Amino acid sequence: MPCLSIQFAEPLEAARADQWARELSALVSRWTGKPENYVMVVLRGGAAIYFSGTAGHAAWCDFSAIGLSAAVAKK
Repeated sequence: MPCLSIQFAEPLEAARADQWARELSALVSRWTGKPENYVMVVLRGGAAIYFSGTAGHAAWCDFSAIGLSAAVAKK
């Protein structure tokens, strides 16, 4: 099951998060070749993220998947 998780330092409006989650779910499905009903997308705003010793405009993205073919995993 592919999972894309993105954390934002800035707050994320619910309507924007919903729109991005739907769009990202379709993209992950297309990239991995997995049906969208097996794709998970997690968006979280307002995370405590520090970069270069300071808080501010930053994001963290993590992608994980089990069972991808070698060809897909190399992309």
